[in-house]
Amino acid sequence: MPWFHRSVTFRAHAMKNIRPLFFRQLDIQLPGLRVRRLRLNRHLPETTAVRPHQHDYAQVLLYLGGRGLQQVGVGAKQQGHAIRTGTVVFLPPGQVHAFTETESRRPLCLVVDLDWRGAKKQRTQIAQLNQIDLSEVRQWLSQLGRYERARTGVGPAQLRASGIVLQLLDTLCRSLGLIGSAPRATSAPALPVVSAAQRVLASAPDHLSLQEIAGQIGYQQDYLNRVLKTATGLTLGQMRSQQRVQQAKRLLRELRKIADVAAQLGFQDANYFARWFRLQTGQTPRQWKSGGTN
Repeated sequence: MPWFHRSVTFRAHAMKNIRPLFFRQLDIQLPGLRVRRLRLNRHLPETTAVRPHQHDYAQVLLYLGGRGLQQVGVGAKQQGHAIRTGTVVFLPPGQVHAFTETESRRPLCLVVDLDWRGAKKQRTQIAQLNQIDLSEVRQWLSQLGRYERARTGVGPAQLRASGIVLQLLDTLCRSLGLIGSAPRATSAPALPVVSAAQRVLASAPDHLSLQEIAGQIGYQQDYLNRVLKTATGLTLGQMRSQQRVQQAKRLLRELRKIADVAAQLGFQDANYFARWFRLQTGQTPRQWKSGGTN
């Protein structure tokens, strides 16, 4: 059976206010955990609120756009939590919840439905994903979209897609504090690999792809990412982005024009640079230039 199959039948009445842009029935099973579904929802134009509802399974939500108020509970126990891009929410089974928009841009929300042993004992948790993890989640979703073209039978593409879903869920659960962060100790064999990656990234031209950079380091990209992630907590792409962000901040302090900074970093379009910088830091270059300190 493939790792997903199409199904857009929802029992919850609240789903009438939402259009699924991406939907996969997963049924990934591990001891104590079953990942039911993953979907990407956009609120319909006429929708300003999703009324209170609940599910008999747990949910992890990640808001990828829009702002609003996530309401949890009923009556005197109801609480409201401000939602923005990068907000992660864990809802245990049976938790009544609702949502109200607070701006005209329609919310975009990633939803993971799961059965998790012990989930009923958990409380609702809300956290904010850091910019590096948020960028990685977006890359994973892009990869999952590409795997849609190979959705028959069980093969390497389906296995890798299932792995991406579990990585994504792991990142969200760690940000919520539902699972602890594994202690990282850079092993002796990994140290030369990390040093080589840092050295090559420092001198690599901007036009080189990550695959080409991995080749210069001497490893296949997927294997190199696993080594770097274990040793430093970052993939090759994240290390490159982190390095470029620091270089961008230094240049923003030194140069007067943002367009000059973009050109220095190899961005042909200053607007694209501004969007990239905001994705990495949560601020536009102009905002950081006027008040950024880190």
